[in-house]
Amino acid sequence: MKRPLVIAAMAMIWGIVLSDVSISHLWGIMLVILSLLVLIFFYWPMKNISSSFVLLAIPFLVIGYVVHSYNKFRFENVFLSGIDDEITVTGRITDDPQPEKGKTVFTLKADKINDTRVDKNALLRVSVYDEDLAETLKYGSFIRINGRIKIPQGRRNIGGFDYKKYLAARNISGTMSISEESLLILEDREAFWPKQAGYTARRHIIKGLQKCLSPEEASVMAGMLIGYTSDMPDEMEENFRRAGLSHVLAVSGANIAFLLFPLLWFLQLLGLSRKLASAISFPVLLLYIFAAGMEASVVRAAIMAGIMLAGNIFWRKNDIYCSLALSAIIILLYNSFMLFDIGFLLSFAATISLAVFSKPVSDRIPEKIPKSIKEVVSSTIAAQIGVLPIIAYNFNTISTVSLI
Repeated sequence: MKRPLVIAAMAMIWGIVLSDVSISHLWGIMLVILSLLVLIFFYWPMKNISSSFVLLAIPFLVIGYVVHSYNKFRFENVFLSGIDDEITVTGRITDDPQPEKGKTVFTLKADKINDTRVDKNALLRVSVYDEDLAETLKYGSFIRINGRIKIPQGRRNIGGFDYKKYLAARNISGTMSISEESLLILEDREAFWPKQAGYTARRHIIKGLQKCLSPEEASVMAGMLIGYTSDMPDEMEENFRRAGLSHVLAVSGANIAFLLFPLLWFLQLLGLSRKLASAISFPVLLLYIFAAGMEASVVRAAIMAGIMLAGNIFWRKNDIYCSLALSAIIILLYNSFMLFDIGFLLSFAATISLAVFSKPVSDRIPEKIPKSIKEVVSSTIAAQIGVLPIIAYNFNTISTVSLI
């Protein structure tokens, strides 16, 4: 086996899945042992011709199970003691507060609950019933709020939306909805300056688009550039969803591709080597992460892109499968709930499909078709092969025009 990282990533993913579906640790341990026995059963007869790297599956399977079991316990219990009564939470805002349908929504890193210290990774999704408050609250501000913490609900129906896992993939363990009177802005403020610079750049980008374009056009461009859709009309957002193009408005791998591919092409056009062009692209990638507010989806895509750029810099040949496997391991070690995030699944499915199906599809297109058109058509079809099943499962719909 020439790609041990792929084996490790697959085993880790399987361990996370086993932990997630297990109703108890006893069942989970039995499933892990059964999986290891099956692996040994199939590996042992071929050990003379099969690579010993297959044995990497054993520790990574266990790691995946243990890490996700710990995360499940932490996310479910970090705010468990504060859900019965109205409480006071003191903490710091960790993102840029956004107006959202009559509310201001932000993420709060809780430091104290009723003057008692809590887990340093305790994050709350807070909704304040005042849309104008988004202009007052700032990233890094310390606030004190009063209300009741709610633990997010999981999937209630088969095929339904799992809000609990959606928030857990963003490290958020609870929610709180409050009135403006229940919020007090404290004097202290603590901000990570590159992230602050990124939010400032984002605001300037949005204001610039609003000055140059109509409101609807500006909202579309803001979504495509930095994933900002708060100003987009509900009807337009629904039209994008029905057309199967919602991913265009999400900060993900597509946005990174819009940035990096033209940049790499331009730098190589100037005569720079692939290695030097990749090295110059690294700081540009970091700047974009901060401009997009370090959202979970763009960080995920940036890790994938960063590994591929590093491959261009330090190795002669970049193996896309090893790059994807390493990025998956890094992301899932940081937060195993990312495995169930739709953005994570779409990013990896599209990239793997491009690597696997792009050439076979291109070979089946008639030779008389120009090469540039063949590349566009084959890559589009290849990516759709991977993402369509995921879209159909999660949104119960397939668009007939999304391919075009």
